[in-house]
Amino acid sequence: MERDESKFVIKYASHMLPSIAHGITRFDSCFYAGEGYIATVLYEGFAVDIYCDGITKVNLLNSPQGQVVRVLYSASDFIDAGLDTDDAVKLANEQGLLDWVNNSWFDLYCYGEHLDTVSHMLNEAIDTAKDYVYQEYSNAETLLDMLDK
Repeated sequence: MERDESKFVIKYASHMLPSIAHGITRFDSCFYAGEGYIATVLYEGFAVDIYCDGITKVNLLNSPQGQVVRVLYSASDFIDAGLDTDDAVKLANEQGLLDWVNNSWFDLYCYGEHLDTVSHMLNEAIDTAKDYVYQEYSNAETLLDMLDK
């Protein structure tokens, strides 16, 4: 049985629609903190939800181990601070300008059950969700084949 990428459906939360319309360009979970439900990934009737969990609190420093310039909690805080892309956040982090007190993350939920499959980038969360639903589908097909014999 071969995985058919065309059979995956991703249903995004309504708050994600503006990003979808222009193409998602920000994948870091710091841009989704506080949003909760992000999307559902489906494959042949099997589904899993992606949520952004946790609280983001980041001290933006004026230099490595320097003074706090401002505290960042949300996407708008990061964007207002000039950290408006994944690359900008990554660079500031590498330069030691971000002191992460708390960070958000993406996780998968199936019928409300927390699956503890953490990722920090939305594209990774979607890939993990695809793997999960495909594996569930594949397991079900294998079981049905075994029952038919």
